[in-house]
Amino acid sequence: MRMGKVKLKENWRWAGAVLVVITLLVLMDIFHMRFNLTPSMPIGFYYQVAHPGKLQRGQTVEVCLPKNIGEQGIQRGYLNKGSCEGGFEPVIKELIAIPGDEIKINHDGIFVNKIFYRAPFIQFDMNGQPMSSYSIKAIKSTNQYWLYGANDLEYSWDSRFYGGVGRENIKAVIRPFLTI
Repeated sequence: MRMGKVKLKENWRWAGAVLVVITLLVLMDIFHMRFNLTPSMPIGFYYQVAHPGKLQRGQTVEVCLPKNIGEQGIQRGYLNKGSCEGGFEPVIKELIAIPGDEIKINHDGIFVNKIFYRAPFIQFDMNGQPMSSYSIKAIKSTNQYWLYGANDLEYSWDSRFYGGVGRENIKAVIRPFLTI
């Protein structure tokens, strides 16, 4: 009889854990929460801003990359499958440039209106795959939004590798809720 009580206790623990996970997922959906597990931005929970208004430099955004870039991210192992067109997950990045900004790229990083963002050119990613960067050049006035992985300055897969994205790619402005 004692063995039956132990098994019943174990089953209740598992059922309780599953219930907690399901409840957490439902609450995340209701409150438009996102969980970031990538090193590009601090790991943790983010919530969607109800009315983001005009996009501004310094905001954290959730982005569905253009299909060709997202597919490359899947192939290289940078992205998982997800809800974006093309079947890959959205990325969370800092918005560092908006249309009208002056951008200059070199081997050390990105200048936006003469503000420097450290983003060194790397020859190989963390998996040993060769990297190609966005052309080293100056853009007098961009018509796109530039993304930056502020938490991993060396290996974040951001605009230094693929350039800017269109407004239609930015799905939400989000803010950290609980991060480490």
